[in-house]
Amino acid sequence: MNKTIDQAIVLRRVNYSEKDRVLTALSKENGKISVFAKGVRGQKSKLSAGVELLNINEFSFIDGRSNLKTLTGSRIITFNDNIVKDIKKTNFCFEALKLITKIVEDNEGQEYFDVLKNYLISINDDLLDYRLVEVWFTLRILAISGVMPDIIFESDDSTKNYFFDYDKQIFIDKDTGDFTKNDIKLLRLLRQQSKPIKLTKECGAEDQLLNFSKTLLQNNLD
Repeated sequence: MNKTIDQAIVLRRVNYSEKDRVLTALSKENGKISVFAKGVRGQKSKLSAGVELLNINEFSFIDGRSNLKTLTGSRIITFNDNIVKDIKKTNFCFEALKLITKIVEDNEGQEYFDVLKNYLISINDDLLDYRLVEVWFTLRILAISGVMPDIIFESDDSTKNYFFDYDKQIFIDKDTGDFTKNDIKLLRLLRQQSKPIKLTKECGAEDQLLNFSKTLLQNNLD
């Protein structure tokens, strides 16, 4: 029986029997897969270290009955141990795992893997502002899913404020708007990057952009 080796991020774990688990994982080459991890909850299991949530792992597995694969080996590639030290980061990451689980169909979603991988690694990095990492992740997910609103707005007037019309899905000029030209530039910059970026100083709008991105997600995808 052929064995497959692939990078994988565990999205969900369900206990089965006394020592087993069924894992839902997003893999780089095979998309979202379901994997049976026999004996993984046992104290001497060699599989247990490589099936923890929030890490980047390498899975070895063989095809089983139906769509359920059987895990034959696992190891950690990237250990994101800083995430669980911060409750806000932990909650954001678990919400990200739930989102991917929801929007990706079985045996599909390879295009989301690198986004989720870079997201977890960046959230784990204390030198990066987790709020802007969240904004980046949300914009990338919307773009890949094909529901990214029009956030391109060109203007030479840096004194104007802008308002986002959620019905029309565009920015418009408005004196009472909450967004500046620089805010919109930062959104465009984050959307274009393959990985989150580190700013040399705080922009002052991190919380506002985070709330905006979450509203976009809720309105367009969640």
